[in-house]
Amino acid sequence: MADSLDIASDASQPRALRLEHLQRAFFAPGNDPTDWLEGWHPELRAIYRAAGAVPPKERWWTVAHAPLLDLQGAQDPWRPPSSRAELQELLGAQKVAVELIAQASHALVVEQPLAVAEAIARWVARLPD
Repeated sequence: MADSLDIASDASQPRALRLEHLQRAFFAPGNDPTDWLEGWHPELRAIYRAAGAVPPKERWWTVAHAPLLDLQGAQDPWRPPSSRAELQELLGAQKVAVELIAQASHALVVEQPLAVAEAIARWVARLPD
């Protein structure tokens, strides 16, 4: 997936290749990645990846003091089925609600905005007062 991200964000690559990798890494089949061709800043890639490692994941990953909604695209290659219950297993099902968004991948908010909004509304309605 990291290679696809690199190719998709590289404006020097052919448009068709970039679209293929955008589709692979971020969009479910049938969803159009074209709007994501512009606006990338590959010169910041190294800084972004370095920032993602600070602080180390083990320092913050197990900490949650409030209920969490883990929205996931059902076709997200960054979150394969084997990882879907990861937060629930770590923090407890009473703390973490997992919602799968059909016909969505990693770009689920732009792919399925109504389904995302509905999932958030359902989750909020179930929160204790």
